[in-house]
Amino acid sequence: MPCLKSVLASLDAMKRRTTPYEVRVDGIRLTAESGVFCPAYFQDSVWIANQMAALVRNKSILEIGTGVGFTAIACALSGAKVVATDINPAAVRSCDENCKRLNLPIDVRQGNLFEPIKSNERFDAIFWNHPWFHVEESTADLLQLAVVDPHYSNLERFVRKGKQFLNPMGSLYLGTAHLARIDLIRSIARVNAYDFDIIAENTRPGLHEGESLTLLICELRPL
Repeated sequence: MPCLKSVLASLDAMKRRTTPYEVRVDGIRLTAESGVFCPAYFQDSVWIANQMAALVRNKSILEIGTGVGFTAIACALSGAKVVATDINPAAVRSCDENCKRLNLPIDVRQGNLFEPIKSNERFDAIFWNHPWFHVEESTADLLQLAVVDPHYSNLERFVRKGKQFLNPMGSLYLGTAHLARIDLIRSIARVNAYDFDIIAENTRPGLHEGESLTLLICELRPL
């Protein structure tokens, strides 16, 4: 899968940054520790973050897999009440530092998927820019888990458990792309009793000349 190879090469470049470094993404100064998924390396982050900020406005949102916190920050700047989680402790530290620098009251927690969320917490929106690539082999590399999901097992858990943390009329949202297995995402939604819709898309040049990349925002509404 050539595109996955290119993405993994970008992850290797992130790993070579052995000390915390600063980037600017859409005018926002961000700090990233080594081994943390950084939106400066990929073109999808700004569009996806801006789409979610426009969707949630002043509602409550939980972001899964926040990385350095760019989408969480965009949503908070739009007026949303934000909780952000990540399985990677270095990502949590990076996100927390970025939120404090911007004086944003984002609640940042460490843990996998919904592990850091209390059983009585509810949100108007739950968002995950999920790992697009469906692969067969498992990995324990936390940075690789930002882009690959073996057998979509984490996505299945996200969809299955997510509805218990939604307010009435709330929805799950996925940031994804045509590179993902949209057929499997639809199937996972259907099996777990959700309506599935693609509510926004944006096509732009891909990583290589002559290629294109179509970004998607998907909404999953509990039936």
